[in-house]
Amino acid sequence: MLVEVPEDGLYLVGVGFGDSFRQPLRWKETGPQPDFGSEYRLEETAEGRVLAQRLPGEQWAGQQLIITRQGERSEYILPDRATYFEKLEQHFGVIISPELRQVLEKKVGPQQG
Repeated sequence: MLVEVPEDGLYLVGVGFGDSFRQPLRWKETGPQPDFGSEYRLEETAEGRVLAQRLPGEQWAGQQLIITRQGERSEYILPDRATYFEKLEQHFGVIISPELRQVLEKKVGPQQG
């Protein structure tokens, strides 16, 4: 979720689902942002901004959805924004309305291609 803090800017914040960052990430920052042993960064791509994670001793990983259910981990590659919205609905029942998609496009940039 994007949160705008007056006079401080936009932050990407987690909502407590899955194994992800625990501290808000500065939206405009493109360098590594440490968080409890991992590092996160927001990368610019043709699709807009993508969150990448790096665990200690590993490479950066981005554009994926990781779901852990009853101890079983599933990973999905998200090649584009349409796939991202599809997986949100399929796995979490989250439907992004056309109006909200327009707002997101203004905040994160238009989808390319």
